[in-house]
Amino acid sequence: MKQVPVVNLVHYTSNDNANYGDCVLSSRNVYLSSTVISDCENIFYSMDVRYDSSNVFNSMQVINYCENVYHSIGIQHSFNIFYSKYINNCNNVWFGANLTGCSECLMCHNMDNVSYCFRNQQYSKDDYMILKKKFLVEEKDNFERLYEKIIFPGANHNSSHIQ
Repeated sequence: MKQVPVVNLVHYTSNDNANYGDCVLSSRNVYLSSTVISDCENIFYSMDVRYDSSNVFNSMQVINYCENVYHSIGIQHSFNIFYSKYINNCNNVWFGANLTGCSECLMCHNMDNVSYCFRNQQYSKDDYMILKKKFLVEEKDNFERLYEKIIFPGANHNSSHIQ
C-alpha cells in the first residue's frame, strides 16, 4: 500500500508551494512542516519556523531571520547552524548548545561572544579551520550520535530560579 502525505489542514492565503505544510502564512516551498509564519522559504520537516527564515530542515523553534539550519532546536537570528540547541545570534555552529553571539564554534556549549572554538577552547582561525575540516570528515557517520549527546538544557529552560 502506497502512503501519501496529508494535504494541509489550515491554509492561509499568499503561500506558494505549501500544500503539504500545516498552519503556513505568507511563505514559500514548505513541505511536511507546521506553524511556518511570515516570509519563510524552503522549510522541510520542521515545526514553529517564523519571521524571514529560510533553508530550514528537520528543526524546531527557528525564529527571526535564520538561514541554513539543519537538525536543530531553539535557534534565533542565526545562520549556518547544524545539529545544535538554543543558539542565539550566531553563525557557523556545529553541535553547539546555549551559545550567544558566537561564530565558528564546533562542539561548544554555554559560551558568549567567542569565535573559532572547538570543544570550548579558542584557536587561531587557521588552526580552527584545520580542526573543523578534520572533525567533520572523520565524524561524518556519527552526526546523529553526537547530536544525542548534547544534553544541556536551554538557558532558563525548565529553570526554577529565573531572575
